[in-house]
Amino acid sequence: MYICMKEKNKIMRIIHISDYHLDKKSANDSATIASMLSETLKSINNEKKIDLILYSGDMINTGGSSYDSIGTAFKGFELIFIDKILKTLNLPKNNFLFTIGNHDIDRNADSKYVEMGLSQTLTTEEEVISFYESKSEEGIKRVLPYKLFEKKFYNKVFSENDYYQSNYESCYKLYIDGLKIGVACLNSAWRCYDSEKDKGRILIGERQITNSYNFLKDCDVKIAISHHHYGWLAEFENTIIDKLLNIHFDIYFCGHTHSNQAEYCIKPDGKLFTFVAPGVLSKNKLTALNDYKNGFSLIDYNLEEAKATSTFYIQEYSSNFRINKEIGKNGVWEINIPVGEEAQKKMQMQCVILDIKEELSLLNEHLLSYNTASQAPKSLSEIFVMPNIVKRKDDIESDEKEDAKETPIKNLAEIISSKNNFVIFGTKEAGKTVLLDKILYDILNVVTGANLIPVLLDFNSIENDITINIRKYWKKNTNETNDLLLNDNIVLLIDNINFEIENINQIQNLSNFLKKFPKTRFIATSLQLYENNFSITPEQQSLLQFERLELKQFKAKQIKTLIQKWFPNSPQYETPKKMNTLINAFMSLNLPRTPFAVSMFLWIIERQQTYRPQNNATLIEKFIEEILDKKNIKGILRDTFDYENKIWLLAEIAHKMLISDQPNYSLPCSDIIKITERHLALRKFPKSYSARKIINGILNLGVFVEEDSVIRFRFNCFFEYFLVKKMETDPEFKKEVLDENNYLKYCNEINYYTGLHRGEAEILKNVVDRLEFDYITINDIVFSKVKSIDDFFHIDKSIVEQIKSEELFELLPDKKTEEESEKESDTKLEHSSDKKEGIIKKKHTNKFIAFGQLMLLAMNVLKNSEEIHEENLKADSYTRILKNSISYVVLYKMICEEIINHFEEFPKERVEEFKFVLRFLPVIHQNLISDNLGTYKLAEVIKEKIEADKVSGNKAVISEFEKFLSVYLYCDIKGDGYKAIMGDFIKNINKTYIADSCFFKLLAYYYSSTTPSDDNSIVNLLADLYIKVNANKNSNKRINKSALIQKFKKEKAELE
Repeated sequence: MYICMKEKNKIMRIIHISDYHLDKKSANDSATIASMLSETLKSINNEKKIDLILYSGDMINTGGSSYDSIGTAFKGFELIFIDKILKTLNLPKNNFLFTIGNHDIDRNADSKYVEMGLSQTLTTEEEVISFYESKSEEGIKRVLPYKLFEKKFYNKVFSENDYYQSNYESCYKLYIDGLKIGVACLNSAWRCYDSEKDKGRILIGERQITNSYNFLKDCDVKIAISHHHYGWLAEFENTIIDKLLNIHFDIYFCGHTHSNQAEYCIKPDGKLFTFVAPGVLSKNKLTALNDYKNGFSLIDYNLEEAKATSTFYIQEYSSNFRINKEIGKNGVWEINIPVGEEAQKKMQMQCVILDIKEELSLLNEHLLSYNTASQAPKSLSEIFVMPNIVKRKDDIESDEKEDAKETPIKNLAEIISSKNNFVIFGTKEAGKTVLLDKILYDILNVVTGANLIPVLLDFNSIENDITINIRKYWKKNTNETNDLLLNDNIVLLIDNINFEIENINQIQNLSNFLKKFPKTRFIATSLQLYENNFSITPEQQSLLQFERLELKQFKAKQIKTLIQKWFPNSPQYETPKKMNTLINAFMSLNLPRTPFAVSMFLWIIERQQTYRPQNNATLIEKFIEEILDKKNIKGILRDTFDYENKIWLLAEIAHKMLISDQPNYSLPCSDIIKITERHLALRKFPKSYSARKIINGILNLGVFVEEDSVIRFRFNCFFEYFLVKKMETDPEFKKEVLDENNYLKYCNEINYYTGLHRGEAEILKNVVDRLEFDYITINDIVFSKVKSIDDFFHIDKSIVEQIKSEELFELLPDKKTEEESEKESDTKLEHSSDKKEGIIKKKHTNKFIAFGQLMLLAMNVLKNSEEIHEENLKADSYTRILKNSISYVVLYKMICEEIINHFEEFPKERVEEFKFVLRFLPVIHQNLISDNLGTYKLAEVIKEKIEADKVSGNKAVISEFEKFLSVYLYCDIKGDGYKAIMGDFIKNINKTYIADSCFFKLLAYYYSSTTPSDDNSIVNLLADLYIKVNANKNSNKRINKSALIQKFKKEKAELE
């Protein structure tokens, strides 16, 4: 809009502020920031009068949770922030306009059931309009406290014809130096519920904008403000709101991201300035990151000269605000509103972008959840998780640590906003295609100011003349395409770029194209066989200049985020359960933590009735099933060679590979083809079946990998699984695997087999009998030297004895933070990762390691044997395994003590480490048993053993160690009444080393507990343990349990 009237002020000065996040705990810091901000604004105002202050949401923090009420928090914001600024500048209230942010809502006002209902209902703009027009407060109660504050604040400030307020938008008309200014305060927070999941789900609703425009259409300048940029909205609404804002408004202000941005767009529908403000919150006052430091924007909007100037201010630590010279040109961003031919070119660019946006929904077809019955989101914007991308450094010495060669990429904006070319390397199913899709989406919707026209290409489909591909993608003629390529910033998003020698001409064509059109850059993806493996020579890279990025495996944070997105309505406490299921699966199966693999397991978990720990054999079977079935839609031999046919063939190939005993159990591609041809011939399948086509299809599905014309299974667990399938169909092979001379080479196969066939009583008997027989040697050694297990582990003084009563609860660890949980999970995952690529060689090992393998195998087979109903078999097996495991740990301790005592050259610090570990060996062993035998389905067996151990006649033969193992295994699986069983055990402890073991188990439980009731139970049990250990030993240590617990709770409350 262009205004040119002599009596009107040429320049309107606007201050844009956002995200104060007032919190009672940091109110003093917030007040200091308000004072510093006011002083800076005073200086600006002295230079030229400030006409309008716009505040784009998040006045308070987390719904005012630190205050007595949300209303008190809003009043605090008014007194500390608004009043301070208005008084300093001598401005009236109507020159300070604000809107609602996601932290300004009362999240508890709407029930989760109402929220779930709205999430499932408001999935089209028609439904949103219908809900808006219903004027129902059900489902939007969360915004009503804010609306009450808004109503009171502006009471009698505007004349009746110059404003209206609703439970959604509020609109105001102001008169500034002869200009009528209209401001629409849009509500983007009415659908906010969980800040971690809001992006891609929240709504504004087109009625907010059309109603605002109808009220403000007589204004000279029309301004819209919302907390969230429209790029945060649900996919179905994003384009609609973008279009309406461009049609009806001149300037658009938003916040939320705590960073500075500004842009001006000309589109066929209209023209729009967009400004994003940083925050001015107290927790940012010491940040060293420029992108997130406190700041605000000064906008001078020159209507007569048709230009806008934005000056960006930043706060350095706790000092005053200053111009941020690192943004724009010395802190100033200035743009002349294009007119004539320049405007026409801008519009041409926006037409291309709008055409691409209309096709964005097709990207959702690349998602695993798309077109399925899964409850997971079906849109890219909702389900995408920022992957673990690292920047590879060139020319690094080979002995440098791998971590030193990598710099993490924090967000996709780093890649999009860069002027460099990138090739993102990733293994199969690492998420390369979906990543490119999301980069395209963000260029169009999220990264404001990018001014890029994207082109999405598949490298395998690129023509000799790349402009042909681009012209088809943009739907433009040759002249229009060349004009855009010459004058605009273009980014080619190229999937599957390949640097093999046969593709050298395509690479050369791309290089020539980039030279011809220097305003074009590219972001590409390329397949790598393994992580850190780049199949590209310096000569090949010299043809194209690019930076190497690598898609690494998901870390715990990304797995957790995907879980939360996959199960949006799942209770918060369910996430750790699902997380543990996935972590254990990836550790046991040693699968890569790719987005595909994690998504596949989440899909499997979703279809289970319970989230208790999964049987790994079931997980791998479901995983294989999904892999082999997932592309049936595309017709890969579906009608002729189905899932069952593939299973039989792969089992046969796995067996042939085992017999060949080649490195990685691999076979030449020609041999695989011959095996397949023979397999088909024996079954008299039609000769029209192509063995090569079948194998190529399986290769494409990712079951095999091929290197130098040699084929092997992609993962060790795949090879083992198909050997299990061979066991199912070949009795002779099953007999060979279970033979007493071979079975320890096939521990994983036997584990998988019994996990799939859960009633194999003979295998359970066989394995436990062998455990007993082979452990005769251990028992002879142990019990010739050890008369009593409890005496062997005896310690003179318990740690619990040495604690003063007033210090008991001071030893409770701080609760595990999310960051600590993620680090702990990452450590487990990295530790379990097999650094050597390939298939593990099956071989015999030394006797002591074999003892350990047999013990763990027996535990896992019993854990899998759910359907065995032979009387007492499971109970008898459990007891025998437990007793022999104790013998094993005793022998381990004896060997370690011998090493310590007879090897003088052993480093002193290592000796101390050994002694520490040996002292707590009982609790370490209990955790080992829990990891390998812990399943809720054995709860009754374990409980029967606990009850049997109490019988007086057993006291002479049942050690306290043995009782401890059963009690805490039962507690680990949370058997019915486990707290009472643990309490009863603690009251009957007699051994100091068991007291210490109980103490450390209780500390671990407290560290991981997530509910106040569990905390209270653990605190009570700790007090009981302390009283039991110190009873009758020292009268000074007698304590009042109730008083001590109350003291602990009071101190804890004060700290909180």
